[in-house]
Amino acid sequence: MIGVMKAVVCRELGPPEALSVEEVERPTTGRGQVRIRVAACSINFPDLLIISGQYQERPELPFIPGQEVAGVVEEVGADVTEIEPGQAVMAATYQGGLAQYANANVQDVYKMPAGMPMEVAAGFPGVFGTSCHALKQRARLKPGETLLVLGAAGGVGLAAVQIGAAMGARVIAAARGEQKINFLRDNGADELIDYSTENLKDAVKDLTGGKGADVGGGCRRPALRRRARSWRAQRGAGAALGGSCRGRSREAPPGASPRRATPPRAGWATAARRRPRRGPAR
Repeated sequence: MIGVMKAVVCRELGPPEALSVEEVERPTTGRGQVRIRVAACSINFPDLLIISGQYQERPELPFIPGQEVAGVVEEVGADVTEIEPGQAVMAATYQGGLAQYANANVQDVYKMPAGMPMEVAAGFPGVFGTSCHALKQRARLKPGETLLVLGAAGGVGLAAVQIGAAMGARVIAAARGEQKINFLRDNGADELIDYSTENLKDAVKDLTGGKGADVGGGCRRPALRRRARSWRAQRGAGAALGGSCRGRSREAPPGASPRRATPPRAGWATAARRRPRRGPAR
């Protein structure tokens, strides 16, 4: 059968066991689009929420899950000059990634650095895109400022640690357990807090001379998220890098007046879809 591919299909909302592998029509490439022969597709917590109907965005059934892929460009739209067939790329697809072929808008497609494994590239756009958008566009982190990252050993948290260090910030990374702390020490963190053995609030005060961090990034753990919101209200800007993925995003605390206010969620995916097409492929 011409133009057919295998894909993971969600026909009813529920757990991963409700998904099925089927033969479906291969996507056609429209204007501004790139078709990728998928080598790897990342699976993240939001993917589980999407297939169970618990995410903010709910695709119409049936749909193919998978928001990020890496692979080789097979075909480009007639107006696409930024990307060429045969290039190894990583891309944000927002859905459709768990298939042999997937389409992505050209502004969401990035050339892979030489030597980067496909499985690493497939998980790169979301976590690094989220953290970069939060720290650079939202919080406007500056060299010499103090960045506090909670849940720093997770994907988005680790990306925030690495990007914050690259931007010249003093990075305080908080996580639970000696293994995670040692891992973060090797990945750019200047100061470390193990909140399995330390009081988080006291440790931050000690490390900042009682001033608190200039920019803070949250995590999904409710108690720590409450503390992060409190600190954002009192001490500088906040960039919610993790947060709750279920339902609506939380409102900022009443009376909050940070120096550089940010919304409760980084909103990288929304911003990425709104940005204009860039110039030649990088």
